[in-house]
Amino acid sequence: MKQTMWLRGWTAALAVVLAGGCTAPIGTQVNVTDPAPESLRVESLAILPLTVDPGLEVYGRAAGESMYDALRRAYPGLSIVPPSQALQRLTNARAATTYANLVAAYEETGQLNPNLVRELGDAVGARYLLNLRLAYAEEAGYGPGDFVGELEYRGQGLRVIAQLWDGERGVLEWRTVGDVTAVASDLMRQRGVDELVNEVMPEIASLVPIHGGQPLVEAPVQRGPEDSTVFMGASGLLLLAFLLL
Repeated sequence: MKQTMWLRGWTAALAVVLAGGCTAPIGTQVNVTDPAPESLRVESLAILPLTVDPGLEVYGRAAGESMYDALRRAYPGLSIVPPSQALQRLTNARAATTYANLVAAYEETGQLNPNLVRELGDAVGARYLLNLRLAYAEEAGYGPGDFVGELEYRGQGLRVIAQLWDGERGVLEWRTVGDVTAVASDLMRQRGVDELVNEVMPEIASLVPIHGGQPLVEAPVQRGPEDSTVFMGASGLLLLAFLLL
């Protein structure tokens, strides 16, 4: 009896140690869906306020700053307008509503309004505009298990969609989709949203075509079903994180 109790106590203690010391492994996958032309050269770039899925509003600011830091490290000589300053310039130019209207129209039609893109470029004072959307990955959360009525945990998942707009010509120059997931067992600590964001942003930043895109035949172009709705995916909802906080 004493041996059984000792074994149970040792097992419980081991579980506590493992739970405190192990964290869910993070996996990332970043795919360019719209390669940039090889001739593209980006000298000035503004990171626009993030668009986010409902429930992720509080992470919009930190995600934008994470991209800003990653771009500064990757391209030290690049002139970058951080998202907080871009928001201030949009507000001063009374163009925040223009941004919201642009996103809403993009959601509905899948086409950028060149005039509105140019207006944003003028407002923030940068030739190129980086739009980021933070969303939940479709595979995140719970899903059907092996048995009828069973739900199994599929882990945490986020998706970051990055688009580079030409603020002078009013067109989309480049687009990429980054997925980051963390699958935790019962004995592992789940990752925070900020950890997932900080893991994937440097990978996306390294692909922003500051010095031109890859040759088309070499670009890792991969499209999924969600790409038929270019901007908002299945949710059809949009919140401008910076405008709400």
